[in-house]
Amino acid sequence: MKIIVSLLIFSIGFSLSMKAQELPVFSQYLNSKYYLSPAAVGIEPCSNFMVSHRQQWTGMQDAPHTQGISGFTRLDVLQTATGFTGLGFLLHNDNNGPNNIKRIQLETAYHFTVWKDKIKNKEVKMSMGLAASGFQYKLNEAGLTFIDQGDPLLNGSIQKTNMLNFDAGIMLYNENFTASFTATQIKASDIEMYNNEAMLRYFFYYLSYIDRNEKGLGFQPSVMLKTSDKTRQLDLSAIMYINHLFSFGASYRRNIDPNNAQHLAVMLLLGFDFGEYNIKYSYDYGLSGINQYNYGSHEILLGYRICKKGVMPKYW
Repeated sequence: MKIIVSLLIFSIGFSLSMKAQELPVFSQYLNSKYYLSPAAVGIEPCSNFMVSHRQQWTGMQDAPHTQGISGFTRLDVLQTATGFTGLGFLLHNDNNGPNNIKRIQLETAYHFTVWKDKIKNKEVKMSMGLAASGFQYKLNEAGLTFIDQGDPLLNGSIQKTNMLNFDAGIMLYNENFTASFTATQIKASDIEMYNNEAMLRYFFYYLSYIDRNEKGLGFQPSVMLKTSDKTRQLDLSAIMYINHLFSFGASYRRNIDPNNAQHLAVMLLLGFDFGEYNIKYSYDYGLSGINQYNYGSHEILLGYRICKKGVMPKYW
């Protein structure tokens, strides 16, 4: 009976995700703002390369899982007296039962100074980023069970469609605070193979502040609001950094839509830095009803960073 209920609940969640065409869920934006906004591209004078894997709802059959490869760098050849440019790419493969989404995304951002105190040697920068994404949506009908097996429109084939979309972001930051606004899937095109359901526009509002001391400790609280026509989601997070070697933190996620307010998840975060190499891990423990049928979600990110001599990686 428990297995039947589990499959039923998963089927409901899957059908809703198909209807809304939601973006894959990530927790690693807390460890790498490159996952949050194209405006972050080039913020470090380093080149970053990352591979990631997220397993949603561990223990549940055909649960969503996502793989990613990404790279980001600052283009020194385009640096001027007034600003500098960053360039990056993302490759994502997202699976949710018989549904598969592949994404190729190119990003660029321009950074410039908006305020500078020459006496205290402090400044505030702004960056504006754009991203263009190519999506391939694929639905394998052989992985579905239909009520009307004789429907001539449902023959167990594989349906595919390709889409183009755009993201844009703006970020204000200095060595202590970061504030950003990002709009994703701006085009909001209809997807024919999903009964012309539109790709939802999402808006991300992010704010963080980090406090450091001379002993190499850093503490960073943050808040992130994600909105669309269908949902309002709030993340409250805090991360502790120790000597650029180790980090740990926690996050709380809640749906704050007045019509569907509920606790969604708590997340635990760990990070290790070994020179140019780094490992980031997160575990999501769901707080909604479906949690009793799975063992949570795991996400891991492996990174390689090349920085100029004498440059320390930026606290996020």
